[in-house]
Amino acid sequence: MADDSPQISPNANQTSAEGQRRRFWQRAHETVSVIQPWSVMVAAIALTLSAIQFSMDLNERSRARAVQAWQVVATPGPGNSGKTTALEYLNKSGAPLVGIDLSRPVSERGDACLTRQHQGVFLRDVDLQDAYLVGSNLTAADLQAADFRGAMLIEANLSHASLYLADLRRAHLHKAKLAGANLQRAKLDRAILLDATLTGACLSNARLVDALLARAAMSKANLSLADLSRASMHGADLSGSILVDSNLQSADLTGSDLTGAVMTGTKIRGTTLRASRGLTQAMLDEACGDEATSLPIGLTTPPCPPE
Repeated sequence: MADDSPQISPNANQTSAEGQRRRFWQRAHETVSVIQPWSVMVAAIALTLSAIQFSMDLNERSRARAVQAWQVVATPGPGNSGKTTALEYLNKSGAPLVGIDLSRPVSERGDACLTRQHQGVFLRDVDLQDAYLVGSNLTAADLQAADFRGAMLIEANLSHASLYLADLRRAHLHKAKLAGANLQRAKLDRAILLDATLTGACLSNARLVDALLARAAMSKANLSLADLSRASMHGADLSGSILVDSNLQSADLTGSDLTGAVMTGTKIRGTTLRASRGLTQAMLDEACGDEATSLPIGLTTPPCPPE
């Protein structure tokens, strides 16, 4: 007798199972598509909260470190006592260093050019580029090879400080006190030294190209071999200064006081010396200039030899 029951082939069963699997993965994909944006949002919120917490912790640590740095700066101590690191940290954090006092008592000193060892705070090689040091007191500080590029040192006191090889390019030193300071081989190109006090300072071999020195007090300063080309020294007091072999090419010394200055080998090519006080023919005979040199009426200077 023939079997009339429907026959299910193995292929039919396989096709049915494959369809179920496809439907399962389709539903799973649809579910994931709905859940995934929420998961991303939750993860983003968690990340944001973590970042806020980290920032708060970081700010707290930064504040604590800043307080510690200020304590180091304010606490008197021998030598450096961590002050270099503290000052650099505060400066890089954007903290104004207005009025800081790191001065030391100064005994009577001799020739500033012969003094490199100082008994003040030891801050050699300190990096205070663009620092805001208005009104600070660094009397007798050892600042050899310090970086003060672009620093604001208005009315700062650097008297008797050692700034040997220091970099003060573009520094603002209006009314700064630098009496007796050692600035040998220092870089002061384009520095602003209006009304600054440099009495008895050592600027031997220093660079002051394009520096502004109008009305600066520079009596008895040693400027031997200094490069003052294109410097503005209108009304500066250079009485008794040493200008031996210095370069004053194209500098403006209108109205300056050169009484008793030593100008042996001084190059005054294109220099403006109109209305300068104390300038004598004997002094100019030791110097050299050119046809562009502007001198008071009746005075002359020999030409400089070709370089």
